[in-house]
Amino acid sequence: MPTETLSRPRWVVIYDDTCGFCTRSVRLGRALDWLRRFDWLPRSSPRVLEQYPQAHPDQTERRMAAIAPDGGLRLGFYAVREIWLREPLLFLGGLVMWLPLVDRLGVPAYDWVARNRHRLGGSNACQVRR
Repeated sequence: MPTETLSRPRWVVIYDDTCGFCTRSVRLGRALDWLRRFDWLPRSSPRVLEQYPQAHPDQTERRMAAIAPDGGLRLGFYAVREIWLREPLLFLGGLVMWLPLVDRLGVPAYDWVARNRHRLGGSNACQVRR
């Protein structure tokens, strides 16, 4: 009987590596990813278009993307919600994001931060380790 490797498929997070706010957020996300459920991929990587065509550059330019193991794409607030649900210290916040009407506030709040991310965090003076 062949032996199968029982590894959990990982989510892929695509982030703006030209944005200081974004790279600092990814550094924090990596530090909290104790269970190693995510691969963190800068949007400038050639792998993004090659391996994840569902993450169109027009979308990832404006919002962070999270790609589920089944290939499903979540953007912006919905990507953050999926990430938080899978990180032990953020899990309760992720559950709160599923409450009725929370997305009605969360989506515009995320979009505001995304539009202003370069002002909030400046340019990417320090790179995220790959």
